[in-house]
Parts: sequence; C-alpha cells; structure tokens
Amino acid sequence: MRFFSNLAATTAMFCSSLFMAGASPVASAAPEASFPDREVMLVVTWAPGGRTDAATRIWAPYLAKEFDVPVVVENKPGAGGIIGARSLLRDKKGYSVGVLSTSHLISQWARIPAFELEKYQPVALLYSSPVVLTVNASSDIKTLDDFIKAAKEKPLTFGHAGHGSGDHISTAAFAEMTGAKVRHVPYEGDASAVTALLNEEIDAVMMPLIAVSQQIEAGKLRPIAVSQMKADDLHKNIPTFAEQGVDFEDGDLAGAVFISAEAPKEVVKAWENALAKAFQDETLKEQLSKFFIVPDFKDSQELEAMLANWNPRYEALIDRLGLKATK
Repeated sequence: MRFFSNLAATTAMFCSSLFMAGASPVASAAPEASFPDREVMLVVTWAPGGRTDAATRIWAPYLAKEFDVPVVVENKPGAGGIIGARSLLRDKKGYSVGVLSTSHLISQWARIPAFELEKYQPVALLYSSPVVLTVNASSDIKTLDDFIKAAKEKPLTFGHAGHGSGDHISTAAFAEMTGAKVRHVPYEGDASAVTALLNEEIDAVMMPLIAVSQQIEAGKLRPIAVSQMKADDLHKNIPTFAEQGVDFEDGDLAGAVFISAEAPKEVVKAWENALAKAFQDETLKEQLSKFFIVPDFKDSQELEAMLANWNPRYEALIDRLGLKATK
C-alpha cells in the first residue's frame, strides 16, 4: 500500500529578500558568518535510547566540527514528542533545533490541542526509514502469513511510541489493509516498547530497524517483514511485505530538522549548510549504516515541498482510520 510514495517533484522557492536593492552579497552573508558564536542544541523529542536519540548522537559531533562550537543533545520527551518540539518556540534566535518525525505531522490532526506546524520552519531532512514488523524470537509466528492469520483469530498487541506516532499510524494502516485485529499499547518512546516486546508483554512492534536491530542480531527478536517494495542493502536479509503478498510500503520521516518560525532566515541557512556538509562525510555515512540508516539529505526547500505533498495524504489517512481528534 503506497500511502506516501511517488512524491510530487520538488518546487524551487525564490526568495526575493536575498536580492533586496542595495544589499550586497557580502552584507547579506555577514549574519550567517557570525552564527553560531556559542553552543547550539539538538532537541530529541523522545526518551533516551530510542532510534532518534541514537542517530542524533552519532551525527552531532560532525555538526560540531562544521560549526566549530559545542553541540549539546538534549532529550525532552513527552506527549508524543510535542513537549520537546514546543520548547523550540522559546528560542527565537535559532540556537536550538529539533529532530522531528512523522509523529509531529500526524499530531496536526490526531491531538488536541493540535500541533501547530506553521510555528516552525524546516531546516533539512537528513534521512527517513522504512518500518519492520518484529516479534519476540520465542513467538510461533515465523512469516507474514502466520502473523495475519494469528491476528484474525484474536487481537495481537502492538507497542508504539505514543498515540498518533508514526509507529501507531503504520500499524493502524497495516491492520486496515490486511484485516488484522490489533490492540495498540502506547509507550514513552521506542526503547520502552522494545523492552516490553523482549519481556513478552506485547506481541509485536512496527518500527525502523535501528530500534530493534541489536536485539534481532542477538537472537532475541525476529523480523517478519520490511515496508519496502524492494529491500535495500541494509534491509536485504528481511523479506519485504510485497514479497510476502502484501503491497504495503510505508516509512517514518525520522530525521526532519525544524526550528522556530521566528528564527532569522540567515540562521536557518547556516544550519542547513552545516548539516549538508556534515552529511557528506563518508565516515558518518559508515557509522549510520551500522544503525541501518542511509542518509537522504534534502534541504529546507525540498523538505517544505515534501510536507506540502504529504500533509493532505496524512490527514486523509488519519481521517479514514478514525484517528482524527475531535473537540
């Protein structure tokens, strides 16, 4: 099922303010050159130990190298990632950015009060991730067919990172498509849900591979299917949903970087440029590959175009699944 594939072509945005009369290139570049003059902060909106936290702590030192100032990673979990995101709004100078995800987009419609995306501006998309349906290694479920049959006989419990999270929506979409009966169990982040699966408190999770890879390699969890039409090199050992007869393709906008809408444009550009350079580093790419992450850098304009394309699709899906919040 291809909810978010075949994205519309990115439309370039022309910023006339860069060419204001009398403003020379040197003058317009000066504010950017002076930023940052002190430490900057990366806000992870989830609890420590989850996939976003792990990935951010890998690339933070590479950003510090580009900025030549300390980069602090701070976890601010709660309310499905909303508490950390809202903390960014207090920093109007732009020294703090947040690593947001599909969950925040979904919260525009699935939460009261709604997440106000218009109060933020996109900086860059660093990567996105397919999801992997995973069960405990002791489970009798070995294949996707086994899973669907079991879930039609009785509801299976799915752990996820909170109501309206990307994991929640992926699971709900899969259940709608296959007729599987599921019961959603929210946790405060991926790590807690994975721990519950290890303890056999729930039946399954559907998360990017970074959240479950170590436990899979240790033989404690079993991957059932990955949500790619054709598995890439990092997921080649996991059968796809499509290979097992279910045309399900979904993923998490896991590495989207946002900043307060009130931050100066030249500061946003400084973040964008530094991140672009950091994610060209081959050593960083190699480190991220160990967490099954392939960088897919998109600048602020490309991310903005993606959001314009994705937002109506997410809203329609949430409405169809009955997850839209009502006052």
